[in-house]
Amino acid sequence: MGLFDDMEIFARVVENGSFSRAGVAMGLSRSRVSESVRALEDRLGVRLFDRNTRRVRPTEAGNALYARCRRAIDEAQAGLDEVAALAEEPMGTLRIGVLSDFCDLFVVPALAEFLARNPRLRVHLVESERPVDLVDERLDLAIRLAMDPDPGLIVRRIGSGQVVVCAAPGFLAANGRPSHPRDIGSYPCVSYARLFWEREWRFTGSEGGLAVPVAPAVLCSSTSALRAAALAGIGLVALPDWAVGRQLAEGSLVRVLEDWTMPGSGIYAVHPSNRMVTTRLRAWVDHLARYMRRALPG
Repeated sequence: MGLFDDMEIFARVVENGSFSRAGVAMGLSRSRVSESVRALEDRLGVRLFDRNTRRVRPTEAGNALYARCRRAIDEAQAGLDEVAALAEEPMGTLRIGVLSDFCDLFVVPALAEFLARNPRLRVHLVESERPVDLVDERLDLAIRLAMDPDPGLIVRRIGSGQVVVCAAPGFLAANGRPSHPRDIGSYPCVSYARLFWEREWRFTGSEGGLAVPVAPAVLCSSTSALRAAALAGIGLVALPDWAVGRQLAEGSLVRVLEDWTMPGSGIYAVHPSNRMVTTRLRAWVDHLARYMRRALPG
């Protein structure tokens, strides 16, 4: 690797606060990251980081170098994007941020046909249970599930989701079926940690809007864990319909309170407004939008 590679590795260490995390982000070993930083320090004759057992922090010299490196990396990326935007065939690497369960259910299946048609393209999926920062993670694109997407991003709506309440048939046979949202308080529930419906489920029906407090027997931090809890018969669950469409269709989960609606959200492809729309980015979003029209419930 050359000087520019060492500068990029150095910048990722600053941004991640760790040699190990920088290595994971770049697909490099910790020893390779350390070697690269040492090479820069030897070349410059200064120490770039203060190190301890838990975290590394840039020195004054490190902060000065990082500011320059970040600008150089951004300029280089802008140049690559400009050339890629002129290419007729999608090529290069596309970095996509996406929620883990949504990735498994929709993004990975959609990639099979897309990559078969675009063999010169490579995809790096950055999966997380929380939305990640597009600039910090150097993402070309992220798939966001939100009521209102960030106005600072360029947005294309590729689908929508509706939260539904469901449970396993065995759970309903043992506990009965709620006939009104107010009944939920007498049932074991499983809820989604960190989201607005963690301890309050909101409904709209013929009586207007209704907010129902819940005391979850289990809190989960992913849609896959929430779905597994429902399938195990632990309790009532509120989940986006895209996360349980197959289970509802096959009958392993049953929707309840069908006359009441819960909040919905859009599914958006978003990318930074300061990035050029490349051929590979445009091709992928077009393909995913078509795939989502076929794959989403309803």
